Amino acid sequence: MSLVVVAGGDAEALPLGELARIVRPLQRASAPVFWLDFGLSVALFWSAAAGAAVLPAPWALLVGAGAVLSGYRCSVFIHELVHLGQQTPKGFSTAWGLLFGAPLMTPLFMYGDHWEHHGLATFGTEVDNEYVRRRGWIGAAQVLAASAWFPAGLYLRALALAPLSTLSPHLRDWVERRASSLGPLGFTQRALATAAERRARRPWSAACTLAAWTWTIGVLTGLIPMRFVLAVALATFGAVMINGIRLLVAHRYAADGASGRTAQLLDAVNYPRHRWRTVLWAPVGLHLHALHHLFPSIPYHNLGHAHRLITAYLPADTAYARAEGRSLAADLAQFLLDRPPRLAESRA
Repeated sequence: MSLVVVAGGDAEALPLGELARIVRPLQRASAPVFWLDFGLSVALFWSAAAGAAVLPAPWALLVGAGAVLSGYRCSVFIHELVHLGQQTPKGFSTAWGLLFGAPLMTPLFMYGDHWEHHGLATFGTEVDNEYVRRRGWIGAAQVLAASAWFPAGLYLRALALAPLSTLSPHLRDWVERRASSLGPLGFTQRALATAAERRARRPWSAACTLAAWTWTIGVLTGLIPMRFVLAVALATFGAVMINGIRLLVAHRYAADGASGRTAQLLDAVNYPRHRWRTVLWAPVGLHLHALHHLFPSIPYHNLGHAHRLITAYLPADTAYARAEGRSLAADLAQFLLDRPPRLAESRA
């Protein structure tokens, strides 16, 4: 099986069948890696948020930065959960929901429409809630404004919209369509849930509502220190803002509606260099986004190995090599200036 791609004006064949064979052993998730990574990250998040609430200003800022980055890393595990599905390590989805998702009113089911971002008929279309359809300063402002509003939106959804929607079918339908997506472009259009999906969502929706009211009553009664709530809120805000910036360079945003896997590869971007810097703003495998669009079932901890195998197998001057981005700063400037997106230079 092969696929003809056009990059830099030259037709090149990517042997997708052979590449799939090479990376097939890497498509199994490691339970120890998942549990250790998330366990350390979520422990750091809550302890750093608590530390930021009690430490004096200079130290609070430093510890607060740790809460932002660890919280960001915890949140990105939702991406792995959606892709792994039944292959997720046993109990991990529940643990993520109880320790992080529900307390921050971010249920897993709200990211179920992420598959529209990978669908061959939906990538880059209006139903793709993760595809930026306007480049330049205005597009960036829209993304960052949606990101800034997002934590408050999740809180209001769990506190009031979700419980009230159980009393009104019309409100329920509106919430399902307009307030049930974690797509970073805001609460955008989504299909109505089926009866089975509604039954599966109820426990986690209730858990998020319980969390929202616990935060609210705890602050009003003084049982939960306001500084701790602010530390958690600011850490969450910082995490979604970093993700908003990352979103601007995750793709070249040149796709014109529905497309095939080839167009997704050429539109997405890999950042394999400067690994220890990149992991701060593109954690849990997000730095190899083009590879992820090519093989979405590879768990995050195997993406680096898969990237090395693929680049070693392919000639230097291929579409895959050109999917490499330059840097966060360079590609962000390209987006803000609304210059025509370009592929990376050949490695030859």
